[in-house]
Amino acid sequence: MLLIGKRGFARFGSRLAALGYQALPLEPLPGLNRIVADHADTLFFDCGELLTSREVAEMNRLGERVMVSSDCPRGDYPGDIRFNALALGNSVYGRLDALSPDVKALAERCGMKLVNVRQGYARCSVLPLTDAAITADTGLAAAMRNEGVEVLTIPPGEIRLEGCGYGFIGGASFVDFEKRRAVFFGSLGDTLGETVRAFCRAHGFEPIELEGELTDVGGAVILRCKKTK
Repeated sequence: MLLIGKRGFARFGSRLAALGYQALPLEPLPGLNRIVADHADTLFFDCGELLTSREVAEMNRLGERVMVSSDCPRGDYPGDIRFNALALGNSVYGRLDALSPDVKALAERCGMKLVNVRQGYARCSVLPLTDAAITADTGLAAAMRNEGVEVLTIPPGEIRLEGCGYGFIGGASFVDFEKRRAVFFGSLGDTLGETVRAFCRAHGFEPIELEGELTDVGGAVILRCKKTK
């Protein structure tokens, strides 16, 4: 099952179904910044196991299929980034002073190194491949390279995000590691597309572009199996 924001589902749900994904539209979280209120990359921390707030789990009837935290993202930045951390390789990147203690505890339990970065929307900002990543954020790019990750940096400002000047590549995509796909919510275009497609293929992922303008919908999270706390 694929967890995706309600607004993203309205636009891309039928195309995702054609690709073989059963998508669950996520309800907006009351009290959270409306721009990201239904964004999967804000509501969940994914490090192979999914962690979310009890409120999100109950609203979306996820039961015991995810790990549940009593913590919850609230309001505007930085209160909205409690779960917004990037797990890649053996590291978790995020603004550590604003992350939920439950995110940090899960990362450490999984043997992952915590890497502090200035970018609070760390998960939104990166498309993570197995041993590589794509981002427009130079600080995150430097931090990932320092951990041995090959990084493709792209120019900012070419991705739409409702309510903001521009969006992020992580929110405009999701990666299916089992099927070796990088799925983009919209067209990558010509110049950017040529570079990104080549980078994905070089790392063993087939890029798939959905129709329309490339848009940050908060990414999507694959619900792999049942988990308990």
